[in-house]
Amino acid sequence: IGSSGDRVRDGEGWQATLDVMTKQFPEINLLVSGGDQVNTGGSEAEYKEFLKPKQLKELAVAPTIGNHDAMSMANYVQHYPVGNEDQTTKNAWYGYGNVLFLHVNSEYRVDYSKHREWMEKVLADQGDNYKYHVVVMHRSLFSTANHSMSGTTIELRDNLAPIFSDLGIDLVLHGHDHVYTRTHLMNGTTPVTSGTPSEVTPKSGEVMYVTANSASGSKHYTIKPGAEPNRIGEDGYTFDERYNFVSVTEQLRVPTFSKVSADEC
Repeated sequence: IGSSGDRVRDGEGWQATLDVMTKQFPEINLLVSGGDQVNTGGSEAEYKEFLKPKQLKELAVAPTIGNHDAMSMANYVQHYPVGNEDQTTKNAWYGYGNVLFLHVNSEYRVDYSKHREWMEKVLADQGDNYKYHVVVMHRSLFSTANHSMSGTTIELRDNLAPIFSDLGIDLVLHGHDHVYTRTHLMNGTTPVTSGTPSEVTPKSGEVMYVTANSASGSKHYTIKPGAEPNRIGEDGYTFDERYNFVSVTEQLRVPTFSKVSADEC
């Protein structure tokens, strides 16, 4: 909210997305955000627009620390209850249904071993109680837009992706890069599937990564040249092998959301 320069319009876009979501999928009961709920961490006016929709009073809401939220962590914790928080990394976990959610603070890049130690402890204590283990973190490890090949992204990717594979994480949900991207199954930083399959069955150590677009429509990034595998074969199109992790990417430039179901199968 606020990144377009018009926080009220951004709030209206956010409300419209939630209206579509709850009308299309009335069974939805948990709203997970990939971070940057607001553009300016210290702006009470932007928080007001984010929290205004009635759906946020009716659904369980699980926000994530984004780089913009982290501008004022005091404001962040005043607006969102944070359970089971690790005081060093500001990571947090909770269980919902048959899913164990581990929210990893991608703004903590001081010592990646601290992230591993925290995840190992949570999984040892809680992992057997849940069928699926899902990481939520703001900065995307595998995306196709502005931040996809930045130094920070590559550092996070090289350090965290092997940990997620080692620890048996099933799915990683991201925000930050404002373009939809779904990876192949990844073992560390190596893709182990190809094409754009509608169904995959991961083996041990294989993780899927999904980067969401903007839920308010306030900011959209452009897919980088060479990052669209669906265009392979087009005359004059050259695929950039640095993006070999991409299964699907798209930029519709409209507010979007993703529905995720955690089945018992």
